[in-house]
Amino acid sequence: MQFLPCGFFVLLYSILPHKELRFILPAVPVINLVVATGALRLWQNRDRDMLSRALWILGASALIASVALSVAFLYVSSWNYPGGHALAQFHTIASAGSSGSLRH
Repeated sequence: MQFLPCGFFVLLYSILPHKELRFILPAVPVINLVVATGALRLWQNRDRDMLSRALWILGASALIASVALSVAFLYVSSWNYPGGHALAQFHTIASAGSSGSLRH
């Protein structure tokens, strides 16, 4: 029941043509709380029956897949940041220049 107001807010906000993430961020802690409560219930009931065990495995698999995809997308997005390429090139030039050609 705690999720309904936040879910409804996110749903209504998603309909708007102009969206900004800063208006959605206050709903994130409540959504995390609801998901954590559901994960706790799956953990507590994992030995109850086969359905509970299957739901627990599905939830754990979803968590592992989420972490793996986050790491993969973080790696891919690191190659899409032009400022990072500029800084890497700057460090290469600066380290080559500090090998004796630049004097203070």
